[in-house]
Amino acid sequence: MSAFPALYRHILYRLYRLRRLIACSVLVVVAGAALSWLVAPSLSLFGDPANLLALMLFWTAIVALSAVMFPTGWIDTLTASIAFALLLTATPYLQLAIAGVGPGGTGISQGMAVMLIFLAWFLLWLLVMAVFIAVGTAMTTGRGRHRTVISTDLDPDEVRRALCPLPGTELAGRICGPEDGKGFFPVRFTMPGGDRLRLTGFDPDQIHWVRILQEDHLTRQSEAITVHDGRKTRCEMFERLQPVDGGTQYELVELHDQFNLLSAIGFWINDFGADHARTYLDAVRGRKSCAIFSRPRWSPVGALSRLFTRPGQP
Repeated sequence: MSAFPALYRHILYRLYRLRRLIACSVLVVVAGAALSWLVAPSLSLFGDPANLLALMLFWTAIVALSAVMFPTGWIDTLTASIAFALLLTATPYLQLAIAGVGPGGTGISQGMAVMLIFLAWFLLWLLVMAVFIAVGTAMTTGRGRHRTVISTDLDPDEVRRALCPLPGTELAGRICGPEDGKGFFPVRFTMPGGDRLRLTGFDPDQIHWVRILQEDHLTRQSEAITVHDGRKTRCEMFERLQPVDGGTQYELVELHDQFNLLSAIGFWINDFGADHARTYLDAVRGRKSCAIFSRPRWSPVGALSRLFTRPGQP
């Protein structure tokens, strides 16, 4: 009986934490439907508000289901929505093909049309995903600022232990090594195994070198140096713990010297700062976390690839 409340809690958490992903995905699809009406008002299905509402409800259900089943697969979900929107733009012409009213044509069966449309969407999805990842990783957004504010009923000392990494400590897969002569200590995150395609942007071998610049009981300023693909990035972090009635308010401000577009989108659309903190706040409570950050890296494309891979094949 206790399994159902836990499952319900995980579902609600994922839907709330990924609310931006769900909203953006639905808006993209609605925009594609609206564009199809602008392209051919007399042929588009979406001149009727009832059809547009049905589309919104249908795609909201699809995206919500994806968010629950594949909470770490945001790239797949967003690019699938973009591909669907592009396909919807061509809806009037697809209608002509299905109905068989093209010049000199007799049309095709409805079943065949549905299969071809699905295949076209799938191939377009893979193309959009490849372009999205390539452009997102190549484009930098320059200096980036991210602010996370969390309220919890834990006291400041417990919040500090959960969210402020210290040399020689380990918590919920966050492993901090010893401090070197320059004051830096390595921080590495170990997570459950995941997607072989690594489309989630998570690198389990990544090491962040952190140095505490100054701190007291309730504030801390630190820096983190990360080297990825031969490129070094620096992030300066300002943390503040404010005791409030019944708990603590934690504030983190991160100043990145450079951020690629893919990381910037992922940070915002996944509400990453709050989710990441949830992992360690739950850990100090000694309970299993709902945090998406603590889940295996798994995506719809990763799941589909298993259908075409023999057991034991790399």
